[in-house]
Amino acid sequence: MTKQILPNELAEIVTGLLIKPELLGELDSREAHQAFMLDIGRVIADHCGGRINGITDGDVAKPYLSDIECTPTLHIEPDDRLSSTERNVWSNYHVEAWADEGQETILDTAIRNSDRAALQTLLIVAAQKESVGSPVIKRMTDWRIPEG
Repeated sequence: MTKQILPNELAEIVTGLLIKPELLGELDSREAHQAFMLDIGRVIADHCGGRINGITDGDVAKPYLSDIECTPTLHIEPDDRLSSTERNVWSNYHVEAWADEGQETILDTAIRNSDRAALQTLLIVAAQKESVGSPVIKRMTDWRIPEG
């Protein structure tokens, strides 16, 4: 029998792999994680527009993904497949970046924050709907055996 994965479940997996891959026991190197991040960016760009122009590693002196300075950054350039440079899947993030690409207005901070809050709650709402009536709380922990 095949596994049947719902969109919110797939989103959970992708979120886990991007934010805290050790919880899933996968992508256990910088290179593997960054390759996955690059691939996810390309999938989004293929379907929604934009051109992925690489990835920059964070500060390698600090533990990977432990804070913003040691987290990789995906680079996206606008292309003609975007509905506009002002309103698209990338527009709520690093908003001043495309000003030199003809972006006429930058989205209002309140609108950006509202859009992002709505996206960030989607997984929570989906998880709550799925677990209605279920008293079980699942906590993920790093299951790998520590080295050394």
